[in-house]
Amino acid sequence: DQGGAVLGEAVLPARFGTLLTALPPGPLWRWDRQATCEVELVGGALASLDAASVLAGGNALALIGPDETIEIVLFRDAQLIGDRRYRLSGFLRGIGLSERAASRTLPAGSTLLVLDDAVIDLGLSVEQVGQSVDIAVVPAGRDVADAATAHVSRSVTGIAYRPLAPVHAKARREAGGIRIRFLRRTRFGGDNWDLYEVPLGEEREEYRIEIRAGTTVKRRVTVATPEYLYSEADEFADFGGPQGLITVSIAQVSPRVGAGDALDATLPVL
Repeated sequence: DQGGAVLGEAVLPARFGTLLTALPPGPLWRWDRQATCEVELVGGALASLDAASVLAGGNALALIGPDETIEIVLFRDAQLIGDRRYRLSGFLRGIGLSERAASRTLPAGSTLLVLDDAVIDLGLSVEQVGQSVDIAVVPAGRDVADAATAHVSRSVTGIAYRPLAPVHAKARREAGGIRIRFLRRTRFGGDNWDLYEVPLGEEREEYRIEIRAGTTVKRRVTVATPEYLYSEADEFADFGGPQGLITVSIAQVSPRVGAGDALDATLPVL
């Protein structure tokens, strides 16, 4: 029996399956025209969609690695290659706060779940972040007391509340030091192209900035605006002299769940 989810009066079967081949890392925010991945479904079918339909939310998958890290992926093309086996291509990677997961190689044997109307919101709130919740997964048409019901306990991670990584960092030398500037992003209300600046989306504005030498953190600061003056005195104390390149890690901080994904970059000092 397949698992199901109740929507109104209808019971819809969930479609899930397994990756038969590995999915390599992919680019963000543009179509991946190179990667392919072969998958096998336990039940149901997949079909190709045009780009507009995919961008509207069609052909969405949750890809779940062995460590249970999830990447949300959209795809355009599904070629039937066997009994419930498909070769997928035309990916759009790192959707829905899963950007960091797009940088990994997802191995064969990983799980996929089709994100359609069979997937429902459990109604968890931010107050439950860090708490353990017990979930009963009931096969379609069965009662919760049925022997086939699976009971799962999970900790609520709060990943949906994590800020997105900043973008477009630049470093420019000026009187007194190196001015590092960047642009923040938002999880809410950021799709209007006419906005001068996207909404903050947090109770307060805060960023964690690290200055690094390789993987070694030389300096860590917290600032309240999307810029930071790395003073000449600090630069000399950290490196012994002026630097032509500077490696930074910049993350926006949420009062609810802490630092979000970081922008890691090595910047030329202009």
